[in-house]
Amino acid sequence: MPLKYLRDLPLAVSVVGPIHGALFIWLGMLVVGGLTSRGRSKGWGVRIMIAALLPFAMFFLDGRLKAEVDAEGRETVNG
Repeated sequence: MPLKYLRDLPLAVSVVGPIHGALFIWLGMLVVGGLTSRGRSKGWGVRIMIAALLPFAMFFLDGRLKAEVDAEGRETVNG
């Protein structure tokens, strides 16, 4: 979008748009894979997909996800 409006390059949207869409679909597929392989709740997946839509929300969610992974690692080592 900045290239389209600030530099008057509408072609940039035609190139970057499909790439961005493909990456978002890939994220959705990864979330569904995480739901099934790790036994996560649907709420977990919904939080990730909503955070992907909001600017900078993934930075806040990233800390929570890392804490979950660390907790699982400790349970596996101790259990």
